Amino acid sequence: MKLKQWGFALGLLLMGVAACKTSTKVKGGLSSNDEQQNSPAKDTSSPLSGLGSISANTSTVEEKASGMEAALPFDESIRTGQLENGMRYYLRKNAKPENRIELRLAIDAGSMQEEDSQRGLAHFVEHMCFNGTANFKKNELVDFLEKTGVRFGADLNAYTSFDETVYMLQLPTDKEGLVDKGLVVMQDWASAVSFEEEEIDKERGVILSEWRTRLGADERMRQVYWPKLFYNSRYANRLPIGTTEVIQNAPYERLTTFYKDWYRPNLMALIVVGDIDLDEIEAKIKTNFSKMENPENPKEKKLFEVPGHKETFVAVATDKEATNVSFQMIHKHAPKSIKTLDDFRTSITHQLYNIMLNARYNELSQDPKAPFLYAGSGYGNYVRNSDAYFIQAAAKENSIEEAIALVLREQKRVLEHGFTDTELERAKAEYLNYVEQAYRKRDKVTSASIASECVSHFLQDAPLFGIEKELQLVKEFLPSIKLKEMNALPKAWITKENRTAILTAPAKEGLKIPTEDRIRELLAENEKIEVEAYKDKFLDMPLLEKAPKTGKVTAQKEVKEKELNITEWTLSNGAKVILKPTDFEGDQIMLQAYSPGGHSIYDVKDFLTASSAAELIDRSGVGQFDLIALEKKLTAKTVSISPYISELSEGFSGRSSTADFETMLKLLYLYATQSRLDEKAYEAYLEEAIEQSRNALSNPQQYFFNEYQKALSQNHPRRPGLLSEEQIRSIDMKRAHEIYKERFADFSDFTFVLVGNFKPEEIKGQVEQYIASLPSTNRKENYKDPEVKFPAKGMTKNLKKGLAPQSNVILSFAQEVNWSAEEAFKLDAAISVLSIMVRENLREDKGGVYSPFVGGGMSREPKGTSQIIVFFQCAPDDVEVLVEAVKEEVAKLQKDGPSEENLEKVRETKRRGLETSLKENRFWIGQLLNKYRFNENPLSIFDKEKMIEDLKADDIKKAINQYADIEKALILTIKPEKEVDNKRP
Repeated sequence: MKLKQWGFALGLLLMGVAACKTSTKVKGGLSSNDEQQNSPAKDTSSPLSGLGSISANTSTVEEKASGMEAALPFDESIRTGQLENGMRYYLRKNAKPENRIELRLAIDAGSMQEEDSQRGLAHFVEHMCFNGTANFKKNELVDFLEKTGVRFGADLNAYTSFDETVYMLQLPTDKEGLVDKGLVVMQDWASAVSFEEEEIDKERGVILSEWRTRLGADERMRQVYWPKLFYNSRYANRLPIGTTEVIQNAPYERLTTFYKDWYRPNLMALIVVGDIDLDEIEAKIKTNFSKMENPENPKEKKLFEVPGHKETFVAVATDKEATNVSFQMIHKHAPKSIKTLDDFRTSITHQLYNIMLNARYNELSQDPKAPFLYAGSGYGNYVRNSDAYFIQAAAKENSIEEAIALVLREQKRVLEHGFTDTELERAKAEYLNYVEQAYRKRDKVTSASIASECVSHFLQDAPLFGIEKELQLVKEFLPSIKLKEMNALPKAWITKENRTAILTAPAKEGLKIPTEDRIRELLAENEKIEVEAYKDKFLDMPLLEKAPKTGKVTAQKEVKEKELNITEWTLSNGAKVILKPTDFEGDQIMLQAYSPGGHSIYDVKDFLTASSAAELIDRSGVGQFDLIALEKKLTAKTVSISPYISELSEGFSGRSSTADFETMLKLLYLYATQSRLDEKAYEAYLEEAIEQSRNALSNPQQYFFNEYQKALSQNHPRRPGLLSEEQIRSIDMKRAHEIYKERFADFSDFTFVLVGNFKPEEIKGQVEQYIASLPSTNRKENYKDPEVKFPAKGMTKNLKKGLAPQSNVILSFAQEVNWSAEEAFKLDAAISVLSIMVRENLREDKGGVYSPFVGGGMSREPKGTSQIIVFFQCAPDDVEVLVEAVKEEVAKLQKDGPSEENLEKVRETKRRGLETSLKENRFWIGQLLNKYRFNENPLSIFDKEKMIEDLKADDIKKAINQYADIEKALILTIKPEKEVDNKRP
């Protein structure tokens, strides 16, 4: 049972909208003081998938209660103020992670503030902030921060969107002067960027490389529907990535003009959260940032409208490289922020609506005959000055019109008949549980999460009143929300005005794609059809009807050295349980279980069936409950657990709140002893797999990685890459269930690891009840080596596919080795050094790539292997020179070893990484599982501290020589099909 989805998140996750941002977290908007943990929506190709802010746009049906127009309170734990120059600041003391501080500089200006001749310069300016300031020349800023353990991209980053630019920095606080340096960095970004001409010219190539990574089918289709989605709006031609003409040719002074116009204190906020003295930080901010001045004649900051339109706009966009069919219907509405108690109460109704409608869509998608793979709805803010209600569906190719009709029909069912009392009660329970869990974890919220909320408050006037007050208000408002009020929402949201329908699909022979006129007909037909009210079906019975016969803990051992604090239990069925209580997360227990075997022990003819077996079971529900009934049964519970069968092992992976720990164990027991394989779930699984693989190789990048997999494994049958329809249909349902039951028939060789907020003595009875009672046959088995071998000789393979002027490149160094923890660490350190060198050469010096990746490591099973991977995207004409540049950096590291500067960067980064990891449940559960898996002393977890301190330049030099043989490298490149497209834009 996987984590439940809250439905489709809202927002605008499109090429270029948030440029130069390494990663984007999707927030659910349910809690003001906690990170969203539920899975994001699947369809990231939607023009409305990503942001989760909630906007109130409907009045409650019932008369507003007295006092409901009062303003929402402000979180008292956050100190805020405004300098005389207009700059805002937010300060908050927070202990997670320890010895860290999060700084944010938020600029209330983005690409919407650009003139036509400046398109792309808001983002360009953001890049230049890392290329020299008054106190940090050229690349000194990144160099200095990396020496403190800051990771470029992870701890040091920025993004530019339509209406804002935000800079992010995490710093240690346990070294004197670093916090002050962090404030200097923020002040330099705000007012003292150098804009050296040489650096500007080098950065043009980096930004063009970033622009190039966004090309392809999605971008070409966006150009078709974007003018209709943003009809007559400035948003239509202000993507933050800008135009290649401006990026290549903008005069130097044009960048400085944008910077001077919009980087001004009255459009800025500084956020500081972490292990800080509030009085001291506030005094420094007042002293240093008050010196900044606004321009004498500041430009007016405007909020640009998204104009309304009476008619329904329809856009149909196809592309030969598109991999799926997506339909969206967007209803635009005037924006309204959440400022009052009534606004917040209304936002709760929006959440409840989407929980309920998305549950219906999810239920429909479980049917193998459903015309879509998944569908969803949402309501929220999608650009600064516009809200939207939307529905969307990922349609099956042979059922496009049927998918559109069904997603519209279900919306109409809600419009005409509303929801049921049971649906509303489940949604309320689920929503309340989410907020209560956030409250229980209130002392464990990360500083980064709090800083993000402060940024949202400054830029979007989002609520910032603290989880304690939020829980109080949710408990107060939920009982008063009635069906009548909920059922009024679609009547306000679903309008004929201001709506846009968008269909994107592959362009290929034989695929019947509705025209714009046909989509209008489908909309008209939907208005005339009659629909029945929804009937809510659920299974009202215990999850586990009969408690299993209790086993026993037969042996116990405690390991307390060096604060390890581990308890080892041997159970009466032979299973072992390793327990580590922690207080790292306020309300979390994690579980991992492992047994050797996996699908490697089955003949290759069973490979596809065996490797799919656990997921097929997971999709079928468990015991008496199919998946839909199980999800309804688990409403308001914070629990997830799933079985797995990997190549070398089988087991379980799960997590729960402390209150729902027993439910997690019940589910584990059911998956082990009362598994089911539902025929409908099996058929739906096949249909989804076929649909997703149907056009995958049309995408040049997917084709590229598929070819890489085949080349690296030398076409091994257990590394098949993308499956054909014939291969998918060969997965045998009956055999899959047989294999699953065989893998989970004997728990005598299982090891369970539990990490989190518990006391061993308090959960002992539950472990005996549900784990010690699992079946045991005492069989002796292990995995089999599938004998997958890397190429023995070097190989270069040049591919051609695609229309866009972009290339992908991989250099892979892979071989069999003798594994040891020390060698694995040295290889990891060498990869870290090489990553810095490749970035500095390919990005900073040559301006040829945007974000090169260098990764890899050492594997222990089934035999020792090492791998170093260098991957980047670039202009087709630059492939050969950049490949040689990577080879030169490898050769340089092999000959000279790392510079002392780079060695210290890696040492400090690993020190800081370990320091943080030792306070995380996920680190401990992974480490303990590995130690007991290989029968090693768990105290060796702490050996890494010594490895870091003992790391020498010669260790890295030897590692790169041993594990990166240039003569044996696998080099794979891909260029566009047409040479004419290979020139720089």
